[in-house]
Amino acid sequence: MEYAVRYQHEKPGGNLKLADHILTNHPLAGGTHLPDITIVTPVWDGEGKNIIFYVASRGHHAEIDGIAPGSMPSNSKILSTRTYNDNVSDLKAAIAANHKGAQLLEALVIENTLGVVHFYMDAIKCNAEVAVRELLKSISHKNKGVPLRLSDFMDDGTEIKLEIRIDSEL
Repeated sequence: MEYAVRYQHEKPGGNLKLADHILTNHPLAGGTHLPDITIVTPVWDGEGKNIIFYVASRGHHAEIDGIAPGSMPSNSKILSTRTYNDNVSDLKAAIAANHKGAQLLEALVIENTLGVVHFYMDAIKCNAEVAVRELLKSISHKNKGVPLRLSDFMDDGTEIKLEIRIDSEL
């Protein structure tokens, strides 16, 4: 999600206005896969002049091209949908969620100042980093430094192998 927001922040080049929302599913700009639509909404300062935050939501839309279930068949010539009203309702709900998130952030800034909100956001990120590092060290210690290994199989029988090595010194 971070990369989708960052890309959209850099892309419009200052052309965003109050009440704008950016809808994207660009796979090279932080998108996951085509049926996942990300909505990025700027949060403005009290004067409506500067973007101080972004809120974002991502929803999986099972049907982007409606000629067959499961998204975009390779033989698609046009983009359509069999469930237009559902798709529009889902997008409206995501925009409403972003709007609520923006309102809550605006209220936090009014109550505490932008500097204080940034301070606590940074503190939360630092705390999360420490917690994850400690968890990984614990897992490494529990497994006596032996890498974690897992394998599974795709529908066509192709084996997928995963190995995770944890450097407990970091």
